[in-house]
Amino acid sequence: KKLSGIVLAVYLMGYGLMVFCIEFIRLDSQKIIGSPFSIEHIVAAAMFLFGLIILLDQIHKYRLLTKAQPKNLTTGKNK
Repeated sequence: KKLSGIVLAVYLMGYGLMVFCIEFIRLDSQKIIGSPFSIEHIVAAAMFLFGLIILLDQIHKYRLLTKAQPKNLTTGKNK
C-alpha cells in the first residue's frame, strides 16, 4: 500500500519527459505559431506536471502517516 500512486506518478513523469524531448526531433509536427513548441509538447508537459503533483501528494501522505504512528517510549521506534 506504500507505493500506491507512486508507480503511476513516475510513469507519467518519465513518459511525459520522453515525449517532450522526442517531439523536438520530429519533423512532421506542426508548431504553435511564434514558438518552438507543438501541441504534443503541451500535452507532454501537462503529463509530467500531473505526475509530479501525484508524486508530491503521495510523499506528503506518507509523511503524515509516519508522523501519526505512536512511538515506543523505551526504544524510540515506531510500533
